[in-house]
Amino acid sequence: MIRRAAARRSSDDLEVTGAELGFTVDLRAVVPPEVTGVATALAPELVVEELFDDGDEVVVLEPDIWETVDVVPVALADAPFAIRSPSVRLDRAELRSMPLLETSCEAPDAQIAQPAISAKPHASVELMRRRPTPPGDVPTADLRAHLTSLFKASRCASPSDLALVGIYHRVPGGAVGSVAVDAETLVIRLATGRRARPATLIVGRVKETKKLVTVEISA
Repeated sequence: MIRRAAARRSSDDLEVTGAELGFTVDLRAVVPPEVTGVATALAPELVVEELFDDGDEVVVLEPDIWETVDVVPVALADAPFAIRSPSVRLDRAELRSMPLLETSCEAPDAQIAQPAISAKPHASVELMRRRPTPPGDVPTADLRAHLTSLFKASRCASPSDLALVGIYHRVPGGAVGSVAVDAETLVIRLATGRRARPATLIVGRVKETKKLVTVEISA
């Protein structure tokens, strides 16, 4: 129960007491309405500039726009343009002469002794060694002709009295002085003062006397 004073002042107090109701009150939940927002446009910031008033009448002039024109000086209109590039210039080479030092060469007098000259030829020059050519490497017609010539030069009565020692190629024909057999090598002693020619030497041995018989055939 609320008691109110007849004359309310700012300093009066209110006293609230518990209410005693003789009936029941049904309470229901009330859904609050949806909140809608309203946007308010804010004014942008303004830039304030101070203008000077030239008079009461304002005259607006249209902009004067001209086409772009390339201007070239008259002095360069007909003159060719030079393209500059780096260049290198080499000075002419200078040759400097330098006098040589004066030198003197002195050497003792040398006397060369005259070598001894011998008219007798050396033994190594007179001798020549040759190996025989295998009979199988000689053509059959040539081998028959060589053996026939050897048999005629030996003057043997029968071919069985003569044995073939070897057939030697690249022999200096006409300059053969004498021959000797050393194992499988033929030692030829050259005769001095004779003119040699390429030849083939056929050497045989007489079985009875062991004498060597030679025949030269020009190559």
